[in-house]
Amino acid sequence: MDSFSVVVNRLHPLANRKIVSIEDILDYKLILHNYDFTIEEFYKQIITVPEKKLDVTLRSNNSRVITQLLLSSNNILITNNIMASVDYAPNTDLIVIPLRNFKYHCFCLYHQDTAQLPLIQGIIKILQNTRLNLSLNSPNAI
Repeated sequence: MDSFSVVVNRLHPLANRKIVSIEDILDYKLILHNYDFTIEEFYKQIITVPEKKLDVTLRSNNSRVITQLLLSSNNILITNNIMASVDYAPNTDLIVIPLRNFKYHCFCLYHQDTAQLPLIQGIIKILQNTRLNLSLNSPNAI
């Protein structure tokens, strides 16, 4: 099981926090990755304070665009620990903060008789090793 984090600029009001909740970040404009499914519906299910809403400024998978927006505003990016560690943690002007009680499972569905089975299994092994390495070695991964 993997966890999510938020990414903020070094001057952001939440930058000194050790951990944040989903409710803490709903006071700010959010940046979400652009997935093929509606991630907002997933987030709405875990918000425990009904008067707080998602205020999405940007949906993008472009880390350069996201980084520029983070550096120039109080927007908050919600992302998984792998992306946070690889794309944002190396930038010393950005802070990665764990998101409390926010976990997910990575899985893959495929037909058992597919000719691509060795390739799929290889990709899954890479993902599992990457997750394990980040969890054990990265100061920004939980």
